[in-house]
Amino acid sequence: MAAAEQQLALLDKVDDKMQQGLLEAAVAHLYQAYRCYLAEVSTAYHVELSSLPAYWSMLELEKLLASQGLHSGELTELESQPWIKTLEELHRYSQRLSQKADVKPSASVIALQSSTVKAISASTVNSVLQDMRQVIARQRTDAQEC
Repeated sequence: MAAAEQQLALLDKVDDKMQQGLLEAAVAHLYQAYRCYLAEVSTAYHVELSSLPAYWSMLELEKLLASQGLHSGELTELESQPWIKTLEELHRYSQRLSQKADVKPSASVIALQSSTVKAISASTVNSVLQDMRQVIARQRTDAQEC
């Protein structure tokens, strides 16, 4: 999360194209931090992630926990957080930006991609960062108290 925060701090110092790149990088760092936190939760429950596919989701992690008779209050709370959906949408959008359409060149074919995200904004990324930081810090504090 610190890397995303650093990238957001640089936005005022660069041109528009660089700003977009910094925002995409911040989204990638936040998504990675989110995935690392999910791995941290699984470790707390002594669950090996090796049985999950390479690109596992929170839902797949919950199913893995359930298959071992475990329930994670942390994951249940995370599911209800609106910033999770926003982060996933931003990540999918930024992934689409970096992919090239797999079509044969033709004057009559235009590759289109649909997304609910129109652009990555600094305010949205910052909001996700702050909400994510708050929830994770509280969950870690609660786990230490137990």
